[in-house]
Amino acid sequence: MNEPLTLSASAQLTEDTRREARVTLGTGVGYGLGMVGERMFRDAPALLLLVFMTNYLKIPAALAGVAIFAPKLLLVFVDPLVGYRSDMSESRAGRRRPFLICGALLSAGAFIAMFNVPSIAATNLRAMYMIFLIGAAFAVYSIYSVPYLSFASDLSSDPYQRTRLLAYRMAFLAVGLNLSGSAGVLIERFGGGIGGYEKMSYVYGAICLITMLTPALTLPDPPIVRRDVQKANWRQAVGSVLGDVKYRRLLIVNFVQKISEGIGYGSFAYFFLYWLQQPLSAIGACILASTAAQILAQPLWVAASKRFSRTACCMVSLGGYLSTNILWLAVPPRLFWPVPVVGFLAGLFATGLMLMLVAMMSDIAVERRDAGDSRFEGLIGGMWLAVEKIGFATGGMLVAFTLSAFGFVESSSGAGAVQSQTTRIGIAFAYAGLGSAFYLLTLGLVLWMRKTQWKK
Repeated sequence: MNEPLTLSASAQLTEDTRREARVTLGTGVGYGLGMVGERMFRDAPALLLLVFMTNYLKIPAALAGVAIFAPKLLLVFVDPLVGYRSDMSESRAGRRRPFLICGALLSAGAFIAMFNVPSIAATNLRAMYMIFLIGAAFAVYSIYSVPYLSFASDLSSDPYQRTRLLAYRMAFLAVGLNLSGSAGVLIERFGGGIGGYEKMSYVYGAICLITMLTPALTLPDPPIVRRDVQKANWRQAVGSVLGDVKYRRLLIVNFVQKISEGIGYGSFAYFFLYWLQQPLSAIGACILASTAAQILAQPLWVAASKRFSRTACCMVSLGGYLSTNILWLAVPPRLFWPVPVVGFLAGLFATGLMLMLVAMMSDIAVERRDAGDSRFEGLIGGMWLAVEKIGFATGGMLVAFTLSAFGFVESSSGAGAVQSQTTRIGIAFAYAGLGSAFYLLTLGLVLWMRKTQWKK
């Protein structure tokens, strides 16, 4: 019979010391920088890959959506397994560090590969190649993203200090998002076309590598309690984590919210090109404004989390973001100045929701650990990211199916085929209508979670 894992008295002393420790500027920056490349790997393909496949590889929209979604089903198994293995790691270099280094190296190469596609004549074969490539890319990305998220729970046991640490993560996430949104500018600077995408991938791959390596090379591994690996097998670990009702409910909220986010990312470029009739480079200006808002808002959301409940902060941010999502429909075509204004408002509210959800997830991981339960921060983070990535991919697939249903015409020239008014309405519906519907559902789930169990 397996015995429950508990903290020893000496280990508890270490925990008390860590609980009192403040997150320093060096720790915050060292940890946060990893989020630049982590977010670029996720967001640049999310913004560009669907357009790249429909407008350059001449893959039909519905098939391109499947190519993005299907490989990520593997992450349901990959992410939790990576988290579990990092929890169990007995490496002298630290349980997270080897995963961070390996994941950074592989992710940089995978990013470059996604936009350097060999010439394949048959459409179905091109789609199959992209399915395999995207699946492999996001599998190696998991080797980095799961231990990186779990590292925050290792670095601090105090909820407020951990929220401060996660705020650094969110600030650098905004930088990664801005770079992702500026990819269109870089592609045009490199001459556009497939060649522009290829050159952009080399530059962004190098940025991913440098920033993703930073936490592993600059931060010391936190003091941890060693465990007897034989006392925590895979089935027991999964059962223990999923047995937490509060965590299961939070996973549902995270899944629906990420569907909303995936819809926004998947339809954003189309909304700019065909509804707002803006150049691809205008996305960069919008993302820059959103980045500024997210960075400036971090101290405000951290302070709000200390005074108000995390669920209350979620509701405020959701209400504000829903308003800005609908506001996009009021922006006249070809008029540029409202773009950064609405982008700033969107960033201001979106960052609060993302910060609070991740903070609640880390609260659960640390509460379980401090109560004497096993150290499954990696597994908790792995399940969280698996649900997040599947939800995000589901949103992108819903966009692809919506475009197909409204008659979107693919091309191989990069300029994009002329779309009908019906298709343009479908694009607006996907971005503002479908996205808002899922954000409303997210708001309802937060209210349900707050009423049933999560009062704080």
